[in-house]
Amino acid sequence: MKITPATRIVLRGALVGAVSGVVAAVVMFLPEALGLEPDTSVTIAGAELQFSPLTLGPGLVFGLILGGALRGRGIVSWRYPAFVAATMFSYFAAVHLAIDVLVDVLDNIVLVGMAAGAAGATLLALPAAGLLPDLRRPAPLAAMIAAGTLLGATLYFPIAWENFFGWLFLYVPWQAGFTAAMAAGFTGRGRRR
Repeated sequence: MKITPATRIVLRGALVGAVSGVVAAVVMFLPEALGLEPDTSVTIAGAELQFSPLTLGPGLVFGLILGGALRGRGIVSWRYPAFVAATMFSYFAAVHLAIDVLVDVLDNIVLVGMAAGAAGATLLALPAAGLLPDLRRPAPLAAMIAAGTLLGATLYFPIAWENFFGWLFLYVPWQAGFTAAMAAGFTGRGRRR
């Protein structure tokens, strides 16, 4: 079976996302495993925002690794810091949406994960499309948002298992799926340069 160049791009994207997911789980879980629990909370307009390895680490890691891969291919160049900021913000917002709003509204952790995954994917797909012309089409945007929404269901694992492997089963599929969907945007007809 011959692997097409488009398939190779998508598989490479999924691999980058999977590696990022592993590193994100380690970064998020390591401080707790070492007995360190850096956590700062700030109240803004009545909303308490947590700044911790849980709310910041995975978004930063995803931005650095995925953005680094895109930069290495000459895709993001000077836009790299903006891409990292977008990944951090989208993840931070999705986490706070899940823990501050959705758990009180939805009675099912899978639905909470899917809603937070949809929010995070949308908040990342839109600035990614603004930064990367190949993603400024409906198909890549829909694919990234669909992947984030469906794979948000994996939030079940860290909640149910309450250990490192639960977080691994959240971050690896979500980041690999989102990245594969993004990579597919670089393979389609009508690509923008």
